Amino acid sequence: MSTLFPSSLSGIPITSLSQSDDRFDLEEIPAEGTDKYHWARLENENLAKMSKIRKFFQFCRPQRNTVSREQIPTLKSIEFTNEELLMFDYEVTSESMSSPSHKREFRERELMMLEAEHKLMVEEFEREKRCFPDIHGPSELSLTPIQPPKKLSAGTAFATAVELMGGENPALWEPEKFVKKIIERTEDDLSWHIGQVFLEKVKAGEPLPIIGFKRTCNEMKSEISRFLKLKEVSDKNKEGLRQFLLQLSELEKNGYSYQDSLKACLVFPLLQALVYNDCKDKSCWKKDIKACAIHRIDKRYREQGFTETASTLDIIELPFDLLFSENHTADEQSLLDVIARHLSAITGIPKTFDYSTKLLIKDFIRHWQKKIYCPSFAPLNDVNLSLGAHTPFVPWGFIKTVKIDHDNGNMSCAFFSYHDLLHEIDIESGACQYSQYFAVLKFYKCGL
Repeated sequence: MSTLFPSSLSGIPITSLSQSDDRFDLEEIPAEGTDKYHWARLENENLAKMSKIRKFFQFCRPQRNTVSREQIPTLKSIEFTNEELLMFDYEVTSESMSSPSHKREFRERELMMLEAEHKLMVEEFEREKRCFPDIHGPSELSLTPIQPPKKLSAGTAFATAVELMGGENPALWEPEKFVKKIIERTEDDLSWHIGQVFLEKVKAGEPLPIIGFKRTCNEMKSEISRFLKLKEVSDKNKEGLRQFLLQLSELEKNGYSYQDSLKACLVFPLLQALVYNDCKDKSCWKKDIKACAIHRIDKRYREQGFTETASTLDIIELPFDLLFSENHTADEQSLLDVIARHLSAITGIPKTFDYSTKLLIKDFIRHWQKKIYCPSFAPLNDVNLSLGAHTPFVPWGFIKTVKIDHDNGNMSCAFFSYHDLLHEIDIESGACQYSQYFAVLKFYKCGL
């Protein structure tokens, strides 16, 4: 057995983005995504090798700080066979991880490991079936080959999707049904082709409506209507909520246009948090509001240089249109900075840092035409997140509560929603090649 870490590897310095420049310079965002396949989570906890490989990926994925061996003692004892090390024969250094060509090489090696692990799993299962026929069934089943996913044509794929979803208008599709019938489908490459159809429409300036947005919009309306009945909500905030309801009704009349729907999604979680801030002394929510730091919104607004906390009316009047264009003037860049300050004050995400509201805005501006956002209240799990991460579809979650326990932390409704956009700083949704998508598809069809 060989140890994973060479003796010379004492730390991995990773390049970080400049934090000193206050301009919205799009060149600061790395052009190459590096974590796309990290999201193909190897979740079979019963296999020790799967656990080892997942920890290895978590260690090797590019990060924005220095990771030392001493900081992660659990990895020091991980051992790989010589065969495994040959597959991982790769120098993990700051230089290699910052080179686009080496990033692509690392991606290819990771996918090779997925395929190798699938092969090992199949072999182990076949051996078990031969040794324990009473448990696994007749031994002759072990001779039946596992068929790889089928490859569809683009035309066949779209017709199949329309049949599965019950209509051609994506806004009318049910979010859970789309996840189950399209994203989790492993018998063929349907999700890839559907993603390409949506992307081509966005790039042509004729985007299709957000998938399932009629349902999502109705749920937003229901939440806003509930907030309007709360006596703790200020009159000014209620006025903003009424204006937002009118905007949602206009969206419905106009067929749920893509950009206007995205703007509504940027606004909605911010309104939620401001309402709960009004209700911070309400007994039924007081504990949760404090746990997720919504009660600090007023203080954060002062820290961001505002004289008072914004109202819901202020938020819906912010120029979110600027997020759908580039080449901004100096005045427009100043407005983008104002938006970043509002987002930071409400969500608690820093305005300037490695993962910040400022960088989140930059990433959205640069990539919104290269990804297909899927905002929804529908819950997701590791399998559909992993499969979806290798398509252009970007999960964007909303909740109907003050907070949620997620990623080992108490996230407010606003932080939870915007943290999905923070993930996209690292993930180049839509940048995956078909061969990479298909390797992950095969892994989930045959390996889990």
